[in-house]
This record gives sequence, structure tokens and C-alpha cells, in this order.
Amino acid sequence: MELGTFFLFFIKYLKLEVMFLMMLMEELYLPSVFSRVATDDYYEFSRKFDIGLDYLDGIKTDTGEIRGTLGEMKGVLNSIDNTLGTFVVEQKEHNNRIDEHNQWMKEHNQRLGKILEKLAER
Repeated sequence: MELGTFFLFFIKYLKLEVMFLMMLMEELYLPSVFSRVATDDYYEFSRKFDIGLDYLDGIKTDTGEIRGTLGEMKGVLNSIDNTLGTFVVEQKEHNNRIDEHNQWMKEHNQRLGKILEKLAER
């Protein structure tokens, strides 16, 4: 193909492209400002979504750490519960011994009271 023929073919091709673009613009007329604003909004939304995702990722990490801490606290609370359960049992046993001792002291005091009454009669 000769250079001159190539240029003629290329010019016809460019004319077709320009006509096609003009037809598109007539059908889908969008002002350039509108297109730019839409693109700017898209980038703004993307930036905000990225910031939100970073926050959510941080929350996920914090929540994982809290889960570990709560597991440790549960273990400590179970240990405290067992200790208090043992203390309650021991305290009940102690209270029973004190009740027996108080009963014995009451009987002893009654005997001493009778002895004092006999001494007072003499």
C-alpha cells in the first residue's frame, strides 16, 4: 500500500471515528463537569470506604484481644468460685462447731448458776 493511499484510508477512518463519537455524544449527553464530579465522588467514596475498612480491621483486632482477656477472666472467676465454695463449706462446719460449743457453754452456765444458788442458800 502506498503512503498516499494509507493517509487517505487513515483520514476516512478518523472521520468515521469522529462521526461515531458525535452520535454517542448526541445520545448520551453528559456535561464534562458532571462527569468530573461523578469521578470525584467515586474517589471520595472509595477513600471513605478505605478509612472505614481500616477502622473495622482495628475493631476486629481489638475484639480478638478482648476475647482472649475474657477467657482469662473466666478462668480466674471459676477459680474464685471454687475457692468461695470451699470457704462456704468450711464456714458451715465451723458454725456447727460454734453452735455445739455455745450449747455446751449454756449448759455449763446453768450448772454454775445452780452452784451459786446453793452457795447463796447457806
